Amino acid sequence: MDRHLKKTDINKTVQGKTERFHISELDCASEVAQIRKSLEGFQGIDSLSFHILDSFVEVEYSPEVTDTEAIQTQLISTGWTATLHNNSYQKDTESFWKKNNRLILTILAGLFLFMGVFSNFILSDHKFSLNVFRSSSHSETDLPLVTQVFYLLSITFGGFPVVLRAIKSVQQYRADMNVLMTVAVIGALAINEWLEGVMVTFLFAISLALESWSTGQAKKAISNLVSHMPDKVLHRTQSETDSDWKESPVSEIKKGDFIQVQPGDKIPLDGTVINGESLVDQSPITGESVPVEKNEGEEVFAGTLNTTGTLEIQVTKLSDESLLANIQKTVLKAQANQAPVEQTVEKFARVYTPIMLVISFLIMTVPPLLFHGVWSEWFYKSLVILVIACPCALVISTPVSIVSALSSAARKGILIKGGRYLEQAASIKTIAFDKTGTITFGKPVIEKIISLNNYQENQLLEIAASIESHSPHPFSNAIVNYAINNKISFKQAEEYQYETGQGGRGIVHGKEYWVGGLRMLKNRLPGNLDQIEKIRNWETEGFSTILIGNKDHLAGCILFRDSLRPDSIEMIRTLKKEKISKTVLLTGDNKLTAQRIGKETGIETVYAELMPDEKSKIIQQLKNESGPVMMVGDGINDAPAMAISDLSLSMGKGTDIAIETSDMTLMNENLKNIPGLIRLSRRTIQIIRQNITFALGIKILFLLLTVAGFASMWLAILADTGASLIVVANGLRLLSSDTQIT
Repeated sequence: MDRHLKKTDINKTVQGKTERFHISELDCASEVAQIRKSLEGFQGIDSLSFHILDSFVEVEYSPEVTDTEAIQTQLISTGWTATLHNNSYQKDTESFWKKNNRLILTILAGLFLFMGVFSNFILSDHKFSLNVFRSSSHSETDLPLVTQVFYLLSITFGGFPVVLRAIKSVQQYRADMNVLMTVAVIGALAINEWLEGVMVTFLFAISLALESWSTGQAKKAISNLVSHMPDKVLHRTQSETDSDWKESPVSEIKKGDFIQVQPGDKIPLDGTVINGESLVDQSPITGESVPVEKNEGEEVFAGTLNTTGTLEIQVTKLSDESLLANIQKTVLKAQANQAPVEQTVEKFARVYTPIMLVISFLIMTVPPLLFHGVWSEWFYKSLVILVIACPCALVISTPVSIVSALSSAARKGILIKGGRYLEQAASIKTIAFDKTGTITFGKPVIEKIISLNNYQENQLLEIAASIESHSPHPFSNAIVNYAINNKISFKQAEEYQYETGQGGRGIVHGKEYWVGGLRMLKNRLPGNLDQIEKIRNWETEGFSTILIGNKDHLAGCILFRDSLRPDSIEMIRTLKKEKISKTVLLTGDNKLTAQRIGKETGIETVYAELMPDEKSKIIQQLKNESGPVMMVGDGINDAPAMAISDLSLSMGKGTDIAIETSDMTLMNENLKNIPGLIRLSRRTIQIIRQNITFALGIKILFLLLTVAGFASMWLAILADTGASLIVVANGLRLLSSDTQIT
C-alpha cells in the first residue's frame, strides 16, 4: 500500500457511513470468515473491519444503497445475533450464560462422557478398552443402551455449537473446522465407534473453550489498560461558587465545568488543574512507573489516579473525546489492522481445509479401489485425517501473539496502530530521528549568563525578565521561569515594544533597556566588532544567544542550549546492540549544533539545516540505500518525513495529534522504549514462527501416523487440542512482565 494513501486513512472524506454491530459469538477466525462471507456480497457495503476483542464488526456502507436496518437483518438472517454497538469501549455487561456457555457445555459433555464410560465399565463386566494406536478396525456393537444415551448426551452438549456453525458454513458453501468435526463424528457413529466419536466431540469442545479463553485473556489485558472509571464526581459549573460542589454523574459534565478529585480517586475527565497539588499515577496513559507531580495550570488525563492531594480541575474534554478514549479506540482498531503474517495464515487456512478434505477422500477410496484395502479400515483413517486437519492451532497461533504484544506495548506506554506495524518494526535497519523535541527536549535552557560593563547576574536577570514577561516566545518563557526559580523579583517593564525579528524593549527602573539577538545589537550598538565576533563563536559552539543592553553599551549575554534527553545516549547505544545498522539525525538547526548532538549521542549520520520537504527526500534516499526506515519525530512538523517512511513513531506524551499522525506513539517519551519496541517486534515474529511450525509439524506427523495405522481419532483431536493449548500459552508469554520493553 502506498505510504501516502495510508496516512490519509485518518482524515479520509469518504461519502459513505460507518456503523458497528456487536456479534455475541464473534471470538475466533472461523466466525469472522462466516460473517465476511454473508456480508461481502451484500449490495451497498463498501468495507468490513473485524474487532474480535470487542466482538464487533465495523461496516462502511453507502447510505443511498442500504441502511443499518438492512445490514442488521442480513446478519440475523444468516444466524448471527447482531445489535448496534456504540463507539466507546464496551463494559462487561454480558450475562453469566453468555460469558460461560462454552465452559458449561464442555463440563456437561465431560460429565456425560464420564458417566457413559463408567456405565459401560459396570454393565460390561468391568471390561474397558480404548485403542490409542489403532492398527485394525474396531467397533463397539454391544454397548449398553444407557451408555449409548450418555454418549449421545455428551455429543449433544459438546457438539451443539459445532453443528450450528457447520450448518452456517455449508449454507455459505464453505468447509471449515466445524464441518470437518461434524463429518468426523457422524462417520465415527456410523461405523459404531461411539467412544471415539464422543472423545472427539469433547476434546474439540475443550479446544473451542480454550480459543474463547485465550481471546478473553487478550481482551482482559486491554481492559486492564482502562480500569473502570467513576460514574459520579464532585462538580460545579462556571457560574457556581466554590461552596456549590455537588455529586453529579460524569455523563452530565460539560466542557469548562469544574470537578474536584479526592486523593485515591481516579480522574474521570481530561482537564487543567486550577487549584491544588498532588502526585498523579499516569501509568494507564503513559506507562510511567513513578507518579508525576501536578500543580496549578498543568494537564491531567482521564483514567489516571490522584494519589496524595485534592485537585480542582477545569474540564477540557468529555469522556468520548479524552486521551484515554483515544487510546482505547487505537488499541481496539489495532487488532483489526492485521499483520501480513496474520493475513497469510488466514489465507492459507482457507485453502488448507479443502485440500485436507480431498486428501481424506483419497485415503478413503484409493487403497480399497486400487490396492484391495479394507473399506472400513481406510474409512476410519480418513476420519482421523479429518480430525487432525482441524486448523484450530494454526489459525489461533498468530492473533493471540499479535494481540498479546500490542497489549504489552500499550502497558508500557507504546501505542501501536496494528499488527502490520508491529511486524514491520522487526525488519527495520535504519532509524531517522528528528532533533528538537525528540533527541532533545525542544525547550531552551539557560546554560550560562555573561555579565559585561559591571552588571551583576541578578541585575541582568531582573532586566531581562521584566522585558521578556511581555512575550510568549520560548526564550522569553525560559528567562522568566529561570528568574522565578532563582527568586529574582521583577515587575513588567513599562512602555514595552516588540521589534519584529529583533527583540523587545521597555523601561526598567526608569531606564530603557532592550533584549534581543545579534540583529538588535548591530542596529543599536553598531561598531562592536569584537563583541559580535564573540557572539558568533558562541553560536558556532551550539549556543543560542540573547543579548541585554541599553543605548550606551552591551550589559550582558544569556547563552541557551536545547538540552539533550538523558536517555538518548543509552538509547542509541542499545539500538546498535540490537543490530540497527544505521542511525540518522534530521534537523533544521545549524550544522555545528547538529554535529554536536550527533557526537554526544553517538548518532552516525547527521543532516542539518533542512526544510520539511528536504527531510522527506532524505528518508526516500535512505529507503533506496538501506531498506525499511523508521522515522521518529514529534508527530506535527515532521509529518511529511513520517508519511514517506516505512514506519513512523511520534513522541506524544498527552497529545492527541501524535496518536493520529503516526503508526506508533511513545506516550511517555521514554527513548529507551524504542530498542525495547524492536526487541518486542522481533520476539513476536519469532513466537509466531514457532507456533506455525509446531502446529503444522503436529499435523504432518499425525498424517504420517494415520496412513501407517498408528493413530486413532481421539488421540488425533487430543494432539490438536494440546497443540492449541501450547501455541496459546506460547503467545500469551508476550503479555508477561518477563517481556522486556524498557
